Amino acid sequence: MPFASGEALGEKNFILSGGNSIQAAQISWELSKQLNISYGQLSIELIFKYPKIGDFVEEIWKIIKNKEENEYFDQQEKNKNLTKNLEENKGETSNKLEAITTFTQTTKQKNANNFQTFLPLFLPLRNETTKNLNNLKPLNIFCIHPISGSAILYRHLAGILPLWANVVGVQYAFEADSLINKASSLGELAKYYAQKIEDYTKETPLLLIGHSLGGVLAYEIALILNQKYLNCSSNLRVPLIILFDSWTVGQEFICPKKAKQFVLDRFNHFSIHQRNSLSIGAEKLAGFLRTHKFNANIELSPEIWLFTAEKKIKLVFSDYIGGSVDGGWACLTKRLNLIKCEDVDHDSILDLDCLKKRSKILEELCDRVIELNN
Repeated sequence: MPFASGEALGEKNFILSGGNSIQAAQISWELSKQLNISYGQLSIELIFKYPKIGDFVEEIWKIIKNKEENEYFDQQEKNKNLTKNLEENKGETSNKLEAITTFTQTTKQKNANNFQTFLPLFLPLRNETTKNLNNLKPLNIFCIHPISGSAILYRHLAGILPLWANVVGVQYAFEADSLINKASSLGELAKYYAQKIEDYTKETPLLLIGHSLGGVLAYEIALILNQKYLNCSSNLRVPLIILFDSWTVGQEFICPKKAKQFVLDRFNHFSIHQRNSLSIGAEKLAGFLRTHKFNANIELSPEIWLFTAEKKIKLVFSDYIGGSVDGGWACLTKRLNLIKCEDVDHDSILDLDCLKKRSKILEELCDRVIELNN
């Protein structure tokens, strides 16, 4: 976690020192695990609301105290009184403030030396905070990364989706995971992601969402999981997927070098190491997409809900603007639903204002996934 040098520890400022959303998300996630606090309480917003380390630590301390007072600090012993709980966990609670300070001081060095510190495979975007009144099942929503390799662009979407769903970003963690790094095609990458998603969600119903290249990966992952379901080797099936401005044609116009430069320019507020790592990943992913071949399998194909941007723009990393209304998806499924989003382009389709207008249908689709899995 970056903090400007030369300041008193409590006055060091995350934002002014160059902190960004990806770092904030990883810090929230790591602290929630270390302190045994739900990720929802240690959200990204908390860091940006209290960017000074002194204020941030004070807020976390309040959360810890409140957690203990409500006896869910240790759920396994929730029937025991707080005093006994503290005695049995001597050293844990008293050292939490120290743990926070130590973590924030060492994360900066970790970030400089190891990319996996802030780009894990799974990025928790939001945990369920309430129960679905219409059914007893929760829902795991996986948002697949686009060509940048990062899932942070789904942060607004996570806030729009139903509160009874868990929202997880899937990221191209090629430096953190040697098996991901060995993948030489989108097909191999989708196969690896499918296995990891299956391990993660177990028998909980799931929904796949993808923007741009993420939509292609979501489709390929769905085919793999549905094939396993058909073969009775898995209890998971993917009845529908949601795509945002994704297409299956024009891949030959993708330029990997331009994709690399696109990420360098887009993430210019990140550290040099972060930008370089993301750009290397983008170049690899663009190469995979350029040579990807789609195999139509109507039997295994999920129902596709495609949100398309009305404004067609030429992407920096591709000469393809987009010609067909359905993005080429119609020939890959017999159940394609098109929703045109006015006044937005390829990037702004995931802006909060656009998503708010579609919140009702997004919630209905989440409910539909549960229904189709019953």
